[in-house]
Amino acid sequence: LLGEPADEISNYADSNDARYLVIAGRKRSPVGKALFGSVVQSLMLNSETPVVSIRTD
Repeated sequence: LLGEPADEISNYADSNDARYLVIAGRKRSPVGKALFGSVVQSLMLNSETPVVSIRTD
C-alpha cells in the first residue's frame, strides 16, 4: 500500500470489514510525537474501526 500509513491501514480495515485493529507502538517523547506524528495515535483518534493498543517493551 502507498500513502499515509494511518489512512491506508484504516481504509484497508474498512474495505476488508475488519472487526477491530490491534496495534503496538513504541515509546516516544512528546516532542518526538509532535515532530514526526504517530500512526498509532492517528489510528486511535480517527479510525472508524475499533482499535486495541498494546505496549511493547
